[in-house]
This record gives sequence, C-alpha cells and structure tokens, in this order.
Amino acid sequence: MTSRRHVVSLHDMTDLLTAIPGMLGFVPERSLVLVAFEPDSARIGASMRFDILLEGPGDKLLSPHLLSVIDHLGAVCEQQGFGDVFAVIVDDRHDGQSAVYRRVFTAVARALGPTSYLCVGVVVPQMIAGARWTVTHATPEHLGDTGVIGDPLISPMAVAQAVIQGRETHASRADLARSLSPRDVEDCSEPTCVVHGDRMDLPDLAPGELLAEAITVIAAFDGTQTCWEREVVRQALAHIHVRDAMMALAVTGLSSRAEQVYTDLVRALDGPERAPAATLLGHLYYVQGHGGMAGTAFEVALASCSDYNLACLLDSALARGMHPRELAGIIDYSYDLADEFGVTLPAPELDWAC
Repeated sequence: MTSRRHVVSLHDMTDLLTAIPGMLGFVPERSLVLVAFEPDSARIGASMRFDILLEGPGDKLLSPHLLSVIDHLGAVCEQQGFGDVFAVIVDDRHDGQSAVYRRVFTAVARALGPTSYLCVGVVVPQMIAGARWTVTHATPEHLGDTGVIGDPLISPMAVAQAVIQGRETHASRADLARSLSPRDVEDCSEPTCVVHGDRMDLPDLAPGELLAEAITVIAAFDGTQTCWEREVVRQALAHIHVRDAMMALAVTGLSSRAEQVYTDLVRALDGPERAPAATLLGHLYYVQGHGGMAGTAFEVALASCSDYNLACLLDSALARGMHPRELAGIIDYSYDLADEFGVTLPAPELDWAC
C-alpha cells in the first residue's frame, strides 16, 4: 500500500491515470491498481497494486489467487476506512470493454466494505504516453468514456518525486528490482573491501560509537562511498540494536542520504549480507508511503536471507495493508535505543498525521 504526503493537483481522469506510476514508483504492467480516497474527500489515501492473474483458454478466467487478492484489497479499504475507490486494470490481453475485465471490477465492488464504493473502473492496455483508456465500470452516463494518458515518466507526480525526494519513477517493476541488483565487483578499484568479500580492519567500536560513526558516514554522503565507509555501515546494520536505532533515520532530514547509502550497500554486497541494508531501505520506503518500492526491497532482502526476521515482519505488515503511520512505535523505539547509546539522532520531520 502506498500513501502520499505531498500535494499534486489532479483535474481529470487522464491526470489521475498518468499520476499512478509516480504514486507507485514504477510503471505497472498487467496489474490491478486501486486508488482509494479519504472519506468524503478528494484526497488520495492509498494506492495498491497487484498482478492481474488470468487463466484458462485465452486467459478469460479470473484465477483463485486474483480473487483472493481482490478480497484482501477490499478488506484493507474497509480497515482503513476509505471512501471512494478508483480501480484500474493495466492489461493488453483483451479489449477494454471485455467481459473479463467487467468481472474483475464486479469482484472488486463486491469485496469493498460498507464504507467504500467502487466509483469507476478503467482499462488501459499499457501505462505509456498515448495509450487509450476506457471506462468499463461506472454510472451509465460515464460508461464507455475514453481518452489518452500522458507521459507517466514526466507527470507532475513523477516530477514531484524527483524534485522533492530525488527519486525516479522506474519504467517497470523489473527495472526497479534491477536498480537493487548486485553490481560487478570490477566497479570497485580497492583490492581489500566489502565488495570483494574481504573485511577491512576497523577499530573495535562499542554500539554507540558504531551508531555515531554510521550516522556520520550517512550525513557526509555526497554520491560516492569509500570501501571503509561501506564497511562502517555494513557493521552497523549487522548489529541488531544499532540497526534498530538507525531505522529512525527514515523520518529525518537524513532520509534521502540514508536511502542512497543503503541502496549502494545492497548493490555492493552479495548473499545474506544484503538483507539488513535491503530491509532498512524497504522500511524507509514504507514509512514514507512508497509501498510498491518497499515491497520490492523486502523481496530483495528475503531472497538474500529468507528467514531475516525484520524483513519478514515488515513484509507481512505491508501485505496486510498496515498504514505507514502504524509503524510510529518502531520509530519511538529507535530513538529510545539511540538515547541509551548516548547518541542524539536528528529530529523527526515526517508528518505521521498524513
């Protein structure tokens, strides 16, 4: 589930459709996307995306897994008390007015609780500039409406992501996953470093000293890291209590630099050691409302170490539709840990009320 803190004005159906990739962090393909609004409000409360799985001859049947996902999405909307829901099918296997897609929208409408209502269902074959959208589920006066979406990679939502948070909208979910893939060891010129599987000699630091050193590295990040700096952060994340204290950085002014440092470390490491950095990256995305990106980071963490406990817990919370603000207790715990270590963390800047 993805929620948003900044405001981008959306004036019509085309604007809303074009904004979806910016909300998710990537351009969806063969997906069911729900955009849920706050009760009696034009404010978007969350966006949710899942693969649209069809089966049978000609892919004309809704798979049991898809129906289960739809029931889950309906439960999330009810749990969060959302009002109107806007549903989008991104799929190129059938005509926009296909009975297959109508059945999907009917299932969504039935799954929504008493507080939520499927106001419109739209089909678009691809989320690319010039793709034609068609209204397949709506009141009679809007049924069959059609239009053309703009370029989602330069939409106001995507631009806001790039300018405000320094984060690009990826061309696909696979492209997002590739951005976290291990890079070639040849990218590093130092013969003894974390990238090559060796360990640099660091002083024997107490947890508080290690936390302070890692924060110093993150605060000084300017786009590149030495292998010594990577090793400091790697060791900090390998220490459970130091790692837990560092989770608070997700809501501070250092969050953007922390995101880049964690991403760099995920790409520099291989095997189970990727899990802590990928998990903290996913946690950062999660608390900031980027559910789609958080899910991808958690997948990387669990692919690296399937029983990494923190990744399992956060991935489960995300799958259940837990709102980012419900993770505030973790942040409070992180600040308490840092206080015990004698380290003063930057003040939180994230507005948990949003």
